[in-house]
Amino acid sequence: MRLVDHEKDNWNPLGLWRRVRSDPPTYIPIGTPKALSLTEASGTWFVDAADGWRFFVPKGGVPDCPEGVLLGEARKITNTRTPGQNARRNFGRWFFGILMLPALGLSSGG
Repeated sequence: MRLVDHEKDNWNPLGLWRRVRSDPPTYIPIGTPKALSLTEASGTWFVDAADGWRFFVPKGGVPDCPEGVLLGEARKITNTRTPGQNARRNFGRWFFGILMLPALGLSSGG
């Protein structure tokens, strides 16, 4: 699994998110009412495990985008693993694949 690099990747192709804070980078959907408090009671926070970027999805969504779409987009652009965890996971998959090569060769008549 490849990590999303928020500094390099085009992670906001739909233009749904606007930055409201720099440290840590914090984003809310365009159209979020200014009076809305950004608390757990009024929505869901997603915090990227790799770089700490934060995304807030308000309950009920925003006028131009339903909550379900925003939740899906936030999940898609938020890394749930740190770079170290991701490297270990990918190594495990690679290593398991190497171990399985002889078995696959034997089962195909090799």
